[in-house]
Amino acid sequence: MCSFILLVLSSDRDFAVALNAPFKGRRIQDVPVFTGTLADLMTLSIYRVVSDALFVAATAKSPTTGAESLIDMMLTSLCNISAYVRSFCLESCIKILDLLKRFSKPHWLFKGPLNHNAVFFIIENLNNVIQYQYEGNHQLVYSILRHKEVFDSLKQLKLPKPSPSVSTVPSTATESSVDGDHGTSGQEQASQETGEHPVNEFDEFGRAVGSPEERVKKQTA
Repeated sequence: MCSFILLVLSSDRDFAVALNAPFKGRRIQDVPVFTGTLADLMTLSIYRVVSDALFVAATAKSPTTGAESLIDMMLTSLCNISAYVRSFCLESCIKILDLLKRFSKPHWLFKGPLNHNAVFFIIENLNNVIQYQYEGNHQLVYSILRHKEVFDSLKQLKLPKPSPSVSTVPSTATESSVDGDHGTSGQEQASQETGEHPVNEFDEFGRAVGSPEERVKKQTA
């Protein structure tokens, strides 16, 4: 429920602008000590929630869990406010780039059909900051430059190779049909050598081959 409320609030411009107020509260558990704004508090809190959800999703046997939806909502909220944040503190910059590094790994990207959304939201967040709030976010730009290898790995990302196909073993029915063909051929060959027609052999018009007397002799033999 809290993630839905935060998602709705982050879409409001006035709420996003109000996050530029300095944070003067007490230290919050599981959030690193920082000197910044309410936007930094929101960013560091989202990092904590997303990290826990990422651990659950990465260790789950199923390709999709409820954690992916929570991750998408949290990163969407962060992306919504990014165009209005005048300055991120150093701790927030480090955490944002750390999320990009973790979500850009092939193990995560290829595990689920929608896992690439996390990378999309984080890069959109960075684009908004650079486009609209570049002057006050030099630390974030510096963090981007320090993580150049992360962007290079995304540029050179390739799809995993498919597993080699397993060779199929010929079925028994095929072998038996082949054996049957050989048997028929041998019977026809023997008949040609002896000059006799096999019992109950029919011509192309469906008529029995040979005289009735010959067929009776062959059947009684």
